[in-house]
Amino acid sequence: MKDSKPRDFKVSVIIPVYNDLDGIRRCLKSLINQTYDKELYEIIIIDNGSSDGTIEFLKSKPVKFLEEKSIKSSYAARNKGIKNATNEILCFTDSDVFLDKNWIKKGVKSLVKLNKNNKKGIVFGKINFIGDPFQNVYSLYDYITGFRNLLATANIFAFKEIFKEVGYFKHTIISGGDNEWGERLLNKGFI
Repeated sequence: MKDSKPRDFKVSVIIPVYNDLDGIRRCLKSLINQTYDKELYEIIIIDNGSSDGTIEFLKSKPVKFLEEKSIKSSYAARNKGIKNATNEILCFTDSDVFLDKNWIKKGVKSLVKLNKNNKKGIVFGKINFIGDPFQNVYSLYDYITGFRNLLATANIFAFKEIFKEVGYFKHTIISGGDNEWGERLLNKGFI
């Protein structure tokens, strides 16, 4: 890993979506326009039971499209994405996030730099939401009650192997699963 350059790493971008056709259109456009080598990343989108045309839209796009119908949770959808990812670096975002054109490039570079000396770690950062980040009752509840995430799954880069040590997201949680997973990362010394 010491001699590798960020462009050498293959990446799986994992995005859960539920009834957000407009958001996923913009998010996908920002992913397709990345400066990272297109041959080095796959886009995995997991639909969680949409009924607004999202499924039909995604079936015609150059993405790995999956459905998670049995458990209504973005964390269950993310877990399905992790299990179907073929690359060594996983990055997570949400359908309502617009990504800078250098998002993958910078995320991979930061992750590789952090892990250069066999240090365990993940990279997470600022999120640029499309529209209102409080569009659902769970986000609004978190804001009103002062709930703050240790990290947000809308902008994380990690090596896939980290999930072997920390485990997957708790799929039964509807909101705040990022914080629960973040606490496990902290307890295992990853952050």
